[in-house]
Amino acid sequence: MLTDTAIQTAISTVKGNIISRVNKFSINVQTSLLDGGALARFIVSQCCAVNEYNAGQYIWYHLQQIDYSCTFSGGYATINFCLDYYTDSAQETAAVAEAQNVITNEGLQVLTTDTDAQVAKKVKKLYTWITEHCTYDKVDRRTIQLHNLIDDTTTSVSVIRNAMWDCLISDQGLGKKKAVCQSISNTLYYILNKVGIPTMIVQGYEVNPKNELFHHVWNLCEIGGKWYNVDATAALHCADGVPGYAECDMYSWLLCGSSDFTAGPNRYVRLPAFYSNRFNTAHEVANTRFMV
Repeated sequence: MLTDTAIQTAISTVKGNIISRVNKFSINVQTSLLDGGALARFIVSQCCAVNEYNAGQYIWYHLQQIDYSCTFSGGYATINFCLDYYTDSAQETAAVAEAQNVITNEGLQVLTTDTDAQVAKKVKKLYTWITEHCTYDKVDRRTIQLHNLIDDTTTSVSVIRNAMWDCLISDQGLGKKKAVCQSISNTLYYILNKVGIPTMIVQGYEVNPKNELFHHVWNLCEIGGKWYNVDATAALHCADGVPGYAECDMYSWLLCGSSDFTAGPNRYVRLPAFYSNRFNTAHEVANTRFMV
C-alpha cells in the first residue's frame, strides 16, 4: 500500500532537493510495492507535473541524468537517488538572481490591472531581450560533472548549453550569451511563469524543406484564455542572419496562432503528447496570432 501522505511527502522532499540541485540523497517511503524503479520514476515525474515557475517542466528540462537504487525492509522502501543537472547549485542561484534582475529592469511583473494587450507586450519585451543578449550556438559546449550512484567519483562530460544559466549568465562580459532552443525555452518558462503569465514548453521537431527532422522545443503562452506559440530561437536565427530566417520579421514567431505559426524555412511538428486530447483541452491554441 502506498498512502497519499507518504507519496506526497516523498514528492515534496525530492522536488525540494531537485530545486536546490542536490545530487545524491535518500528517502524512505512506507509502501507494500516491490518495484522500486517504478516508484522512483513516478516520484520524479510528479515533481515535474505541476506547472510551477521553478519546478514543473523547468526542472525536468534541467535534469541531465537520473539514476537510483532501492531496497525494501519492514514495509518501507529506501530509494537512493543520484541526479545530475545542467546547472549546479551556485550556477542556478546566479541564474535565478539574474532572472529577477531582468524582470525588474524590463518591468515584466504582471499587474492585476494589466489588459491582455499589456500582458502581450511583456512577453514581447522578454522575447526582444533574448534576441539582444543571446546568440544561437549548438557547437560551443561546456563541462558538467556526472556523479556515480555507487561511490563518490565524478566524471566530466561536455554538454550543449541547455540551461537558463546559459541565456542569462554564461560568458558574461564577453558579448552575447550562447544558447540553444532548450535554454531559451527554459528561460521564457521560468520568467514568464514567475511574473504571472502561464507558459509551457512544447517538445517536437522542426521539419526542413527536405523533410529532415530536427529536435526542437518552443513555448506556449496563455493570454486571455487562449494559448499562443512563441519561438524565440527562430528570432535568434533571424537576428543572427541565418538564411531563410533573416528575410523574415524578427517578431514572426511571437504569439502565433495555429494557422500562422509558419514563418521561416521550417515547419513545426509537436510530439504526440502535445497533441493529445487532454493537452489540447487544457491548452486551447488560438487560431491566429495576438497582434502586439
